[in-house]
Amino acid sequence: MVEGPYELLSQSADLQLEELELLYCWTMFTSHGFGDKLIDVKAWQLEIPQVACNHPFLMHGILAVSALHKSRAEPETSQQYLVRTVHHQNIALPFYRNIIDDFRKEMTEANCHAVMAFASLIIAFAFADLDAVPASACGVASRSTIPEWIHLLRGGRKVLQVIKSWIIKGPMAFHLRQAEGDINLSRNPDDARLAALEVLFEGQDSSHELPDSEREVYRTTLRLLRQSFAISLSPDQPLGIKFSMFLWIERFPQEYLELLDLRKPEAAILLPHFCLLLERGAASCWYMVGAAGQLVTALYNALGDNWRVWMAWPLQQINPG
Repeated sequence: MVEGPYELLSQSADLQLEELELLYCWTMFTSHGFGDKLIDVKAWQLEIPQVACNHPFLMHGILAVSALHKSRAEPETSQQYLVRTVHHQNIALPFYRNIIDDFRKEMTEANCHAVMAFASLIIAFAFADLDAVPASACGVASRSTIPEWIHLLRGGRKVLQVIKSWIIKGPMAFHLRQAEGDINLSRNPDDARLAALEVLFEGQDSSHELPDSEREVYRTTLRLLRQSFAISLSPDQPLGIKFSMFLWIERFPQEYLELLDLRKPEAAILLPHFCLLLERGAASCWYMVGAAGQLVTALYNALGDNWRVWMAWPLQQINPG
């Protein structure tokens, strides 16, 4: 049976209303999880959707993330919104991949803001519950036991550094903020707990002697983690909790990731302490809610009993009881 104009108009109107609903959700609620400080809200709430009007793949990304947010906020209609999430993300991803896979050639001053905004949306999917959202929605296949958002954040920072002369002129300029001046570790009242982890690298609590190169990787990674904690608690710093947290991920040595992937216990024990920052960040970032608890639990279960004692503090803080 051939559908008449009224039936076709009704279907078209339903589709448009669904998209308007998601765009409204983005403006009022979803966008608030993507900035670092309150001053960033306007860029995500208003300016990024304007950019998306000229880059449909970004608009589909916005609609996909809004549907993801709705699926978490309204469990009774979760499946309905997850279907819409995957629909919009499947449309957007090929266009994004085409640019990012050869970004030195394909990224331009005209599309760089849309691409970097979409990269931030991808991170939301990586933080999402993978049982609910297919891993393919993140745009990359899982490469290891390391959380995919770590790879995405490190990769995004590398791209950002290449195109920063363009980014600084647009709505994503706040991503170029840097920590300023000397970092006062005493800003963090729990810094002594982090400093105590140095004992792990001295071989006193290990049945094996660590190579000097490996020990230095751990020391550097711990030092950077202590700095990120302090920065997040320093009101005079331009970075808020979210970017302070990301700063550690972007700066730690690549060798640390390799040791983490090898399931070295010293490497694994540092990550739950980072999760304390992640848990704080989730208070203002809806898509991170639950991520710290899931990661800490997974790490705890993967470690032997003799190593679990080092996780007692972050475990109690994140998963009390």
